[in-house]
Amino acid sequence: MAERKPFGDRLIEAMGEMANPTKSNTATVPTRNGGQYRYNYESLDQVLAAVRQPLIAHGIGLTQHVAWNEITNTYVLRTIVFDSTERQVLDERPMYMSADAQACGSFETYMRRYALRSAFGLCGEDDDGQVATNMARSKAARATAPGQQKAPATAPHSGPDRQKMLVKCAKLGAEFIELGGTAGSTEKYMAASFGTEDMQDLTDEQIIQLGQHLNETVGQLKEQKGNQQ
Repeated sequence: MAERKPFGDRLIEAMGEMANPTKSNTATVPTRNGGQYRYNYESLDQVLAAVRQPLIAHGIGLTQHVAWNEITNTYVLRTIVFDSTERQVLDERPMYMSADAQACGSFETYMRRYALRSAFGLCGEDDDGQVATNMARSKAARATAPGQQKAPATAPHSGPDRQKMLVKCAKLGAEFIELGGTAGSTEKYMAASFGTEDMQDLTDEQIIQLGQHLNETVGQLKEQKGNQQ
């Protein structure tokens, strides 16, 4: 019987066999000026279908669960791969726990999808990727226009304060979805503004900007719901 390859080697081989999931779902997002734009996104089932079979074929299991992080005093979602002898955490991100079971479940599904994409380096088919790129370039051009000075970027770092900011953004993102917002809108904003769809990659200054954006968006949705009542 041939000796089984080391865990890390099998994980790399499995990742090499993973195909990017197809974005077959479409969402429409309203803009602040009264317009709207559409984008495609993949479901959690589609992402799982892309990663499970290659992992199983190489004797590797996958699990995602919510746990309490005693260092940051927050709930986190952990994406873990394992076999009979080894276990490795590939991704950990803050979670928002809500008394509203439906909103909490929707937000967990949303976070699991992006955690899997981040953990295995996947991206979906993006028919509006060029739009996001153009938006990011336009924003960068405005930031470096004559008479304006571009603020220096600060590298992401870990710590309780950063975790609190991430949790706050996560709560606002969950509230946005709970009020009827489309899952994936936050990631599309981050891609256009910061060049990443993963909140963990943002600098502290970018997290603050994201929080301000989400706060404004949630406020607009609340106002719209209030006018409809």
